[in-house]
Amino acid sequence: MPGPYCCHLPRCPFEREPAVVGSRWVLPRPVGEVAYATRTRADLLRHPSWHRLRPDLAPGDL
Repeated sequence: MPGPYCCHLPRCPFEREPAVVGSRWVLPRPVGEVAYATRTRADLLRHPSWHRLRPDLAPGDL
């Protein structure tokens, strides 16, 4: 499935399932874009800044 939804669930994740016929339950996996200056010796991001969500990418595309 394209987009930010990649993991199908076998059943409803809620205690009380909504009365929706033909529903498909998925886990959201949004992809975001973050810029940073460099990585530290401890492999942390230095000066990270959030840029945007990337609805055109799926987690497996990275």
